[in-house]
Amino acid sequence: MKIKTILTAAALTIISANAGFFDHDKAYYDKHPEEAQSKFKLCEKGIVTALKSGDMALAEKYDKDPECKAARISYKEHRSKIRKAKYEAERKKREEERAKKQAAFDQVHKEYLTKLQPLKYDAFMAARKEACGDRLMFFSDDLSVQAAKCKAWNELKKEKENAAIDDIIKQHPGDQLIAYEKKSCTNYSNPNCRIAQIALDKAVNEQKQRYLSDIASLKKDFNECQKKFAPLYLHNKFNEAAKIENTFKCKTAKEAAMQKFHTFSLLHPIK
Repeated sequence: MKIKTILTAAALTIISANAGFFDHDKAYYDKHPEEAQSKFKLCEKGIVTALKSGDMALAEKYDKDPECKAARISYKEHRSKIRKAKYEAERKKREEERAKKQAAFDQVHKEYLTKLQPLKYDAFMAARKEACGDRLMFFSDDLSVQAAKCKAWNELKKEKENAAIDDIIKQHPGDQLIAYEKKSCTNYSNPNCRIAQIALDKAVNEQKQRYLSDIASLKKDFNECQKKFAPLYLHNKFNEAAKIENTFKCKTAKEAAMQKFHTFSLLHPIK
């Protein structure tokens, strides 16, 4: 007999002596996980050794052996419980760490809101660099100090813009607002240019709505503009006529008349 065959037979003999002869069920192995692991590995070794020797019957015997099954199931369940416990511990740790970061984020966010709230528009806009740096956007999982400040700044941006727009309209009524917008936009990189344009558009639209709700006032102002505009235009004094047409009163009256009466110029009065 060859040495390899002798050794295989000896191994099977040893394994056989330790499998199927201990009256331990799954309940026992559940209470003794180390023994379950040892028994499981012994049974697995028996299957592998039997397969290598070509003894399919013995391999099947190990596979179906009640005690081997009990040890295998108990061992795998125990290993699964350990993995789940480890995962839960890691998950809980991650949640606790995130909760701490979120609390710090919320505190910085609250404090920075308080700092930004009293600032006027120009100072508020100047604070953007400090608040957001060079980053254009932040993701929801970013709980950095920079993200907290930038969130605060962005939350107040619309409020500050609306307040600035209303202030501009209040401080620069009518033709003054047109002049203010023109001056602010001599350089389009000026941050006040955009806000001035929005203010002018808002004031124009508000005046148009007032005209549309008061047609008598619309006709009166439109016809006053028409009387000044038409003679200049018809005498080829186009620059002077344009100055009349582009005044706040005539601009808004003309646009409202266009919407209400489909009148596209100041050449003819509204009857």
